[in-house]
Amino acid sequence: MLKFPRSDLYRDNHLDTVILTGASGFIGQHCIDHLLELGFRVVACYNSADSANSLPQKKNLIWQRVNLLDTADVQKVLSANPATHMLHMAWYAEPGKFWDSRLNLDWLRASVNLLKVFTECGGGRFIGAGSCAEYDWSSNTYSENTPLNPSTLYGQCKSSLFQTGLQNATTAGIEFAWGRIFWLYGPGEDKRRLVPYVINSLLSDDEASCSEGAQIRDFMHVDDLARAFAELLKSNLQGPINIASGQGVSIKTLVQTIGRLIDKEHLLEMGAVPTKKDEPASIIADVAKLKEKLSFNPQIELEDGLLRTLEWWRTERSKASTQPIRK
Repeated sequence: MLKFPRSDLYRDNHLDTVILTGASGFIGQHCIDHLLELGFRVVACYNSADSANSLPQKKNLIWQRVNLLDTADVQKVLSANPATHMLHMAWYAEPGKFWDSRLNLDWLRASVNLLKVFTECGGGRFIGAGSCAEYDWSSNTYSENTPLNPSTLYGQCKSSLFQTGLQNATTAGIEFAWGRIFWLYGPGEDKRRLVPYVINSLLSDDEASCSEGAQIRDFMHVDDLARAFAELLKSNLQGPINIASGQGVSIKTLVQTIGRLIDKEHLLEMGAVPTKKDEPASIIADVAKLKEKLSFNPQIELEDGLLRTLEWWRTERSKASTQPIRK
């Protein structure tokens, strides 16, 4: 049974309220529509003054600026916005730096505090965004029962938050679920990451330097992932769950598909970037729990998803080219 905060909000508005952190980020922005469609009132948290003017305005969507690393600010915002649910997507994720950045420790502390304050304010269901980086990557399969033995500080901090969340759920009597993310792509991704890098290089008629691409990874379109997290939040499922496609594709195949869609495969430089010696050959999720317990199946096939992403980047580049130059 979910606990509900004692607030006039619930006498005036029968919608369950979810606090969504990282709402203006790559994953968070895709979660909003799915949460609204499922009947939630969404308090969307962001911490970027630059993005305030571009935030979408919709019914039952409230934007709230908050610094999650500031304990007092978190207490203030959560007290003013009592919620039944929380979907915690925010974390430090700068490409090339996040794996072993000490900022992961700051985000671990901030997330534990967020969980604590949410519980104290009467929240009843907390969903966190985990990572396949929590697993022991020497394993052959990656199910929810795969041993946790992260090799990076990022993975270690995510795993620590997962363990804390489980214990808090037991002692505080709330519901807790943890969605482990594998590899993503889609509109809005940081242009320094693989798919945007290749797309933008080819659209600019530049060569795209890649590894030989033999690595097998489990890629999922960000909109499918967002829909899965929204449905997980709405459900009563608890504990860890892999949120992924369950299908492996080589980096080479992924990159060559982009090249073919743009008709510029000749600009791909496969093998120009050395593959790390300790990089796992294959990381594919076991998604049996996702299918059986959540009844979820991805809707966006890889080529269709890459085409949608390509068209999004074309639109963004067109917008940028028509903006007046500031003097």
